[in-house]
Amino acid sequence: MDRFKTALRVCRYSLRRLITTPKAIAVPIAAFFIVFYASQDVRSLCAEYNVLASPFALFTCITITASMVSLLIVGLMLLMSDAPFIDDAQPNVIMRSGRLEWSLGQLLFMFAVSVAYWLFVAVCCFLVLLGRIDWRNEWGTVFSTLQYNPSYHFSSSTLVMANYSVLKAFFTSMALAVALSVFLLEIIYIVNIHTNTMYGLFVPLAFVFLNWAYFMWGFNVIPLHASPVSLAALNWLDPTGITLLPTPGYAAIFFTTGVTCLSILCAVSIRGKNICTRHTT
Repeated sequence: MDRFKTALRVCRYSLRRLITTPKAIAVPIAAFFIVFYASQDVRSLCAEYNVLASPFALFTCITITASMVSLLIVGLMLLMSDAPFIDDAQPNVIMRSGRLEWSLGQLLFMFAVSVAYWLFVAVCCFLVLLGRIDWRNEWGTVFSTLQYNPSYHFSSSTLVMANYSVLKAFFTSMALAVALSVFLLEIIYIVNIHTNTMYGLFVPLAFVFLNWAYFMWGFNVIPLHASPVSLAALNWLDPTGITLLPTPGYAAIFFTTGVTCLSILCAVSIRGKNICTRHTT
């Protein structure tokens, strides 16, 4: 229990340090404009036909749009690119807390930031639809129209709409987005701590680029069953298990196993390592 309390204090310290950096302002602003741009067809349809749209459905549709979700993930990765967040003050923090407790605190920090980031994206979905919010647990006419009208470029999915209610799709997409974010941030953490550089950022960027290449240009390098970015997209998970697509259960096992193994590696990576400080920006 004492170790967990110490880890929480390390987490709070890291959060206080993060919110004082310029990127803590720049990244959320960029995320808002990404959501604003992605929702332009929805807002246009609402204004043209005087109808309402669900922000929960908007969030789900944004997270299944390869280009938009890729930009949002890149924003979060840039925000946390300096994992394990070692600056001039951290050696003293590590000495006072202990290496294991400090590692656990950083893991809690990455999880907390991931949850906060995607909750902020969800809030942005509400903000861009102010005055046009549909609170019902239904997909409504807006997203059905966008699905079948090729003149619009907004992405919706027959598979998702047929198998999920709006709220179930929202919470599932939120869980997948957070799991993907923690998975990628832990990779950054491990690479950075073993190289004493910030090269770890290039690993999730590679995953994002390969996912973008597949869905935008048909350039298939990583199978869908092995691509973490694809496994976080609800429209590429088949809950019926009839097609060759991965199932939500497969994605849950993939991320649970992956995050657990990476968390263990993160916790033990600090052991025996010399702490090289660097200034965060």
